[in-house]
Amino acid sequence: LWVAVPLGYLMSRHPFSGRALVDGIQTQRILVVVLIAFFLYAAANAELSVLVARSLLQGLYVGDVATLAGGILGTDSLESVSERMLRDRTTLLPVRLADGFGVISLQQIRSVPARFRPNVPVRDVLRSTSRVLDTRDPLEEILAELMSAPLGALPVADGGSLIGFVRHSDLSDILQLRSLEQGRAEAA
Repeated sequence: LWVAVPLGYLMSRHPFSGRALVDGIQTQRILVVVLIAFFLYAAANAELSVLVARSLLQGLYVGDVATLAGGILGTDSLESVSERMLRDRTTLLPVRLADGFGVISLQQIRSVPARFRPNVPVRDVLRSTSRVLDTRDPLEEILAELMSAPLGALPVADGGSLIGFVRHSDLSDILQLRSLEQGRAEAA
């Protein structure tokens, strides 16, 4: 757009022979160039954002930002889990399964009608996760995995024991706080 507008303005102000024939060709070429420029800009901007995030997260570990929450079992009913969510005022809980760990969300519980929740175990609606974070994992190394996690959260274990979870929003908060801290240090 930043290329097309000035170019369109110039073409409208200056006489151009064979304009009708060339307009169709030029418009298509300009649109292609503008689209390519936009995608290159978006890709470069995304890469820059990742680099900045990684530099701000250096020196921090999963255990520094994990939300501590005792796990629930895959055999627990959705009704008991929803009661726990209400009591703890959270929309996510870590889950211990027979073959690993996972995270259950309020949205997953809501997908089951309330009258069935007392008889439906967590494991029946849980999206299993192949990745469990350790409290000693550096945050800059788990950034991509957390961004692509289905619920925007991954379970956290310490020495094989489930202790909580890390959300995408936890990293977002840390990034904002570290950025503020860095700004204050530069101002001083």
